Amino acid sequence: MPSWDRHRKKAHEEGARIISEAKKQIEIEKQSAIREIRTQVVELSVQIAEKVLSEKLSNDKAQMDLIDRLLDDVSQSEK
Repeated sequence: MPSWDRHRKKAHEEGARIISEAKKQIEIEKQSAIREIRTQVVELSVQIAEKVLSEKLSNDKAQMDLIDRLLDDVSQSEK
């Protein structure tokens, strides 16, 4: 095999290796970004739920009504 053929084959193999490593790194970064987005969605959901609950439970009667409903739900599910 001529020398230039060996160099060409080696260069092709090196290029394929670099592309493969780049694809793996892209996948790792993509998964990391997805995890970060999920974390942010969870945090925003909790913040929204806190605001909604604090508005709904702004007075004692609303708090007691919620507690009564939750207790009813628990006792119903135990049956």
